[in-house]
Amino acid sequence: MDSVRVAPEEVASPLAGLAGRRVIVAGGASGIGRATALRFGQLGADVAVLDNLIPMKRMAQPEEPADAIVFLASDSASYITGQTLSVNGGLNML
Repeated sequence: MDSVRVAPEEVASPLAGLAGRRVIVAGGASGIGRATALRFGQLGADVAVLDNLIPMKRMAQPEEPADAIVFLASDSASYITGQTLSVNGGLNML
């Protein structure tokens, strides 16, 4: 069986269309989120790191929205009705 060699520039990348587009990356301050944000920037995208947009300057820990859910499901919240609780580090204040 013969093998076929394809030059990297001949392979269509799904990320090729990012140049000049706005990309929002959650968790882009560190780890894989940072690597993703940097790569998008290298591909010409205008990258916004969501962590920097949140007034608390960090993403939520899983316990934080979970605590709000537990409260709303408890008897302590029995008189709360028709409300929206935004557990988003102040993002809706912008």
